[in-house]
This record gives sequence, C-alpha cells and structure tokens, in this order.
Amino acid sequence: MRKYLIIHLIFWLFVAPLVAQNVIVTGKLEGYDNGVMVRIMIPTDRFSHQMKTLATTYTGKSGDFSFHIELKQPVYAKLAVNLRKGSLFLEPGENYQVQIKRDTLGQHGSIFDRQPPVIKILKRNTKLSNQLGDFNQMYNLFLMNHFREIYLYHDISALKNFKKKVAVTFANDTSSYLKDYIRYSLAPLDLAARTLSDTGFVKRYFVGHKVLYHNVQYVEAFRNFFKTFFASM
Repeated sequence: MRKYLIIHLIFWLFVAPLVAQNVIVTGKLEGYDNGVMVRIMIPTDRFSHQMKTLATTYTGKSGDFSFHIELKQPVYAKLAVNLRKGSLFLEPGENYQVQIKRDTLGQHGSIFDRQPPVIKILKRNTKLSNQLGDFNQMYNLFLMNHFREIYLYHDISALKNFKKKVAVTFANDTSSYLKDYIRYSLAPLDLAARTLSDTGFVKRYFVGHKVLYHNVQYVEAFRNFFKTFFASM
C-alpha cells in the first residue's frame, strides 16, 4: 500500500492560464514622519514562504500613499511600513482604502516587543474576504463543539452534517478560490474521522488536481499530510 501511494505522488500538474487584473490600494499613515517607505509584498508561493516586492512607494506630506499593481489570483499580501509588516488580503480587480496607525507604545521598548502595523480597511469593493471570515468562524465553532467526536471517536455523521451545512451556506458563491479554500480546509477532517485511507485521501485531493500554489489551505493540507506520511515510513 505504501509503494502504491508513493507512485501516485507523481501526478499531473496543470494550471489554467490566468489574466492579471489591476488592484488599487490607497492609504494613509498616522503618527509617522513624511517620506516613509511603504511596500506591497506577496509570497512567490505558499510552499517556499519566500516573499517578493510588487511595488514600493513613499508617503507624501500628509502620510498618503497609493499603489497600482496587477494580480492574477487572490492573495494574502504584506503591507510593509519601513521594516514592519502587516497582513492584507487582496483580490484581482478590486480597490482598497486603508489606514495605518503607528504603535506609539512599542516604540520605547525593545524592538522585539514592537507590534506589526495595524491595518484598518476603510473601503473595499470585495466580499471574498468576508466569505472566508464567515467560513472560518463556522469551521472553528464546529471544531470547538465536535473535536472529541471527530478526533477521538471518528464520528462520520457529525462531519457529514457539517459538510452539508457548509454546502448550503455557500451554495450561491462562485469564487473558485473560496471553493478550493473550503474544500482543503475540510480535507484533513476526512483523515481525522477516518472516512478515507491515506491512499484514498491522496487520490481524492491531489492526484489529477491542479497544484494550488497560492491557496493557503491547499498548501497546509498538502504539507501536513505528506509530513506525517513520510515521518511514519
């Protein structure tokens, strides 16, 4: 069985071509000096954890800054103020207006105690981040209430009911990123509830499917499964 599974690790990699779309990020720094460097950074992929800078600018006299960048897929980006980085979820074709306040308390302590920039989103033309937040809340609540049933007693019925609830809640949402995010968030629960063997898990979720380099839940499911798999051999 182990040999059979290793053979199936060599699967077809196909990625549909994506067209880059413009993204506008405007913002204002409060409590900073003029001419502060601000950067937009994104991961090259979720496997390597390497970041690349898409754009760099400097604030004006009033602390304003703006970026016009191009993205092919949604991404959890970093908005860096000097060397401090905060998180910002971006979607292709959308506009964002943000506000960043300086951590005045942490400036007088150790550099290790300083907090990342707190990014407040004042305006955006997107609902995907809200949908991801709604699903994460459902998922976390489910685990809090049913952890023992899933991980200790392998209760398949609890998992099936939750999957049905998720399917109904997001039935009208067409975002491929959201669908993949949900699919690979739920995937580890199949192993926890023992609804799938190792071989069945790989065949259902990885063999013949696109490698979703930029979807955080795909990468986590892939990394955690094969880390455990190879460690047990």
